[in-house]
Amino acid sequence: LDRAICALTETQREAFVLVKAEGWTHKEAAKILGVPQGTVQARVFEATRRLRELLSEESIK
Repeated sequence: LDRAICALTETQREAFVLVKAEGWTHKEAAKILGVPQGTVQARVFEATRRLRELLSEESIK
């Protein structure tokens, strides 16, 4: 999991960790990162999609 998280872009990783690991709301994470709430939502969505992809590839190996 750590390796997969490190494979995310920095912006995806920041948003994902704040929301999914630290438990901040999208609104709170947006304020912390200085970006619109929709941007955080999109980054978390893409990070989640990418992590599923990466972890699925790992399970095949």
